[in-house]
Amino acid sequence: MSFGTGRTETGLRLGQASGFFPWQWISPLMDSFLTDASDQQVRVVKKFFTGMDFRRFQINTESIGLDDVSKIPALTEYGRRLGEMVLRDEVDDESVRPAGRVRMGK
Repeated sequence: MSFGTGRTETGLRLGQASGFFPWQWISPLMDSFLTDASDQQVRVVKKFFTGMDFRRFQINTESIGLDDVSKIPALTEYGRRLGEMVLRDEVDDESVRPAGRVRMGK
């Protein structure tokens, strides 16, 4: 089992980067590499461990600053929703299960 810490919608609008200075590319590039790393484990398991019953639980969240205490209720709600996903065995779309396995609790 793999538990994500939340996925935020990121990206650049069409044409937004056309006026970027070189240092403005750092944040979007870092975001691309870090976001991809969290989903990479799913692809690795799918490719090399085809019979493994692997489950990744992940939710979409908003971007929250590390020092933004006003978002504690939202963080609590995200945790509650992730817990419900686990109890209902609702895995992330990219999660891997061997063919023919029955979903638990269904």
